Amino acid sequence: MLPGKVVECHADLTMRSTKDDEFVMMIARVIMDQIKVVTARKQTQDQIVETAIGMVDKFQVALKAAHAYHVSADMTKVVVASAAMLDDTDTWDASLAPTGCGIVRFDGGIPVTDAAGRTLHIDWMVWSPGEVSLIDSEGIPAGGPTPATIMWEFNDMMDNPDGITVHLWDRHGKKKVTDHFGRWGFHGINFSTYGEQLGPNTILYDRNDPQYIRELTARGIDMSNMAPTNTKRILHAFWLMLNQTITVISEAPAGHPSISLAAKKAKIQRRVSVVELRRREYKTAAVPGEKRPIDWDHRWLVRGFWRWQTYGPQMSQKKRIWINSYVKGPEGRPLIIREQVYDLKR
Repeated sequence: MLPGKVVECHADLTMRSTKDDEFVMMIARVIMDQIKVVTARKQTQDQIVETAIGMVDKFQVALKAAHAYHVSADMTKVVVASAAMLDDTDTWDASLAPTGCGIVRFDGGIPVTDAAGRTLHIDWMVWSPGEVSLIDSEGIPAGGPTPATIMWEFNDMMDNPDGITVHLWDRHGKKKVTDHFGRWGFHGINFSTYGEQLGPNTILYDRNDPQYIRELTARGIDMSNMAPTNTKRILHAFWLMLNQTITVISEAPAGHPSISLAAKKAKIQRRVSVVELRRREYKTAAVPGEKRPIDWDHRWLVRGFWRWQTYGPQMSQKKRIWINSYVKGPEGRPLIIREQVYDLKR
């Protein structure tokens, strides 16, 4: 996707979230269903509706304030690989966010698994600071509002459709089915409180609520195989990678006047930060025992890893840095990241 197109899509999403009632209904409905799953029905319907409406309001505000980021397909692969190698005990650091609110387009999409065991693609994420109210295992509020980063995740139904259908009810209570609104397929929300551990690559939900189990079983969902992807690790890794030497960031304008006009009407920024892999000089390797060079048909990532580095007064602070990761192979060839990259050696 061209950088200018990212601005155009940002404007489209912003306008839909404020002008299209059915789109807003779809966002709220997905959030309500997600809250039921996450809390195992330990909240009343009124509480769930109130929470969903609050999240929609936060989403509208976040889009207006968001700076746009465009991540190249190669860089998306590196973000996914680096996210898999973070420690489960790493803590959420909201200070890493390049801007308070943001919308990021991941070219190529990020494959994830949802609570029903389906494979989806996340192509867009929106984030903003906010507050969430935590509840304990009995559904009782655990203290007051807690500072958190809130994330909204979307599939691009035009460029990378995953075929997941969203079920909606219209204003008259009649059920209907829609695949998407324009290019936007909403997968749901996520959040991470400040200082909380990132946790493992998959999320574990409460499997002890009988009514909850009956509902999921009736929908054809096998509880024993539920292992949804912990997508907060993706955004955290993206923030970390923005400050690494393997990454190049440049600014691009909206481009065509019609895109600038759409951005102006939506009252959003007209520029996008383009995030790419740093290019490296490539030297052709020789075939062992021969003078003939090897004509590689792809590029590959030389395995990197995260390391804590101390800094500051008396080395009292520490930060994550990405070590010894670089891309080899001829420029212009596809980047292939194999499973071995995920093996973290200490």
